[in-house]
Amino acid sequence: MKCKLRLLLLVLGVCLLTVSITISGSSDNKQQTISKAALIASAAINYDTITTGVISLAVAVNGKFGGGDSAGVAGVRLDYFNYIIECDTVDSIPGDTRKYLYDGSIIVGGIFSGDTILSNSIYHSQADSSSIIYQLTPESAVITDEVFQVWQSGIMTNYDSSIGFVCTYYAPQMTRTWDFGPGKVWQADQQFITRELKVWSLDSLALTGLVIGEVIDWDIPSDSGVRNSGETDSSRNLLYCLGAEFNQDSLVECQDNDLRYGGMSYGYYKHYAADIDSLAWFVLDSVAYGGYHQANARYVDSGWDDNQLYQNMSDTLGLRAWSHAHSDSQQVNLHSVLTYAFEIDMNPGDTLVFYSIMATVRNSDEESFQTGSSRIKELADKGQNFIRYFGCCHNLRGDLNTDGNDADIIDLTFIVDRIYRGGPLPTCAGEGDVNADGSPTDIIDLTYLVDFIYRGGPPPYSCGEEPCDTFECHD
Repeated sequence: MKCKLRLLLLVLGVCLLTVSITISGSSDNKQQTISKAALIASAAINYDTITTGVISLAVAVNGKFGGGDSAGVAGVRLDYFNYIIECDTVDSIPGDTRKYLYDGSIIVGGIFSGDTILSNSIYHSQADSSSIIYQLTPESAVITDEVFQVWQSGIMTNYDSSIGFVCTYYAPQMTRTWDFGPGKVWQADQQFITRELKVWSLDSLALTGLVIGEVIDWDIPSDSGVRNSGETDSSRNLLYCLGAEFNQDSLVECQDNDLRYGGMSYGYYKHYAADIDSLAWFVLDSVAYGGYHQANARYVDSGWDDNQLYQNMSDTLGLRAWSHAHSDSQQVNLHSVLTYAFEIDMNPGDTLVFYSIMATVRNSDEESFQTGSSRIKELADKGQNFIRYFGCCHNLRGDLNTDGNDADIIDLTFIVDRIYRGGPLPTCAGEGDVNADGSPTDIIDLTYLVDFIYRGGPPPYSCGEEPCDTFECHD
């Protein structure tokens, strides 16, 4: 038995060495670095790019995404400008196809000592603002496998370092449905990107009245420049915009711009409770608190204001479409806000985890069996299903085959088969992330599991528990 064990460890050691050499020598990150230099040159923010191979998104270490004032940058704003299917790529055709998403940011904050402070990074990056988001720990490198690409921001915080938060983005690398059985089906599509947002108390004090959400300034390509209409689908927690078409350019335009869509959809959130007498984690409301489209002329052009943003986010009327009494104002320059949670409290040691989806459509007629908004709604449905895979974690990490037995030799065989033989995915990404670093099942998870099973190393982290380089080690 000892000889067999030594042989297994020797084989694993050789595999580890081989993979480490392969990884260190790899330079193929698809569109990972597209336009990154241009973004960095235009603003003092560290950007990366995450891509599905069809659409890409610039993501920053301060909760910002899209690029903002880097208006000349194409290909990193959920657009199709650098993808072969885009046909409108010359200036003479109305509609700027270099971007679908102009700028966006997560929103985390509340009322602190009587002051309304909603930390976000849209439209600005000045370090003297009380609502600025600061980076505390370095971002991760973009990791790509055949299923998805992932990037993590590192730990960020607000103006007084009372709140900690981390963004992790997932970009599917294929359009496919995985069926693991009843309740374990998830779908992927290369026209959406998902985000996980973790929030916790950084100073180990209780947090009260937190407001959490996101804001996006969509600029869907349009005959009228940046003027869009804004619609909703409450059954999908979906806010979406579409381009305007006035049929004045049919001879030079290869498709109508009102076939182009962009949208944001809220998934659900989980509460990991530090109280040992409560459940380790539980899924909370899968319905967004609220959301709306509003004209930039009302709330942006005169100055982006925390107090007004807080008031708008407090509305309990659900998702609100854009409408105006004048027909000429049905398409305007809009921003969209999705409120995940409003005035929520957290105990020290608790963690809230939110999941959301961003998707765009180049041509709804070509991509859908039905016309109109069916494709953006389909993408929202697929995204909702997809994030269940990344939010999935039932007990201890390490139960890759979901047989109810945590981190045993069968799970080790499963992970070896996955990494070296192209074996099946774990049905829950969280249980395959043995070392809780937020990355897909990889060689580091394998090493951690071998160390636990054969060398008496630490057990895998429980669901919701953070790794030791961030918080105190688990027992």
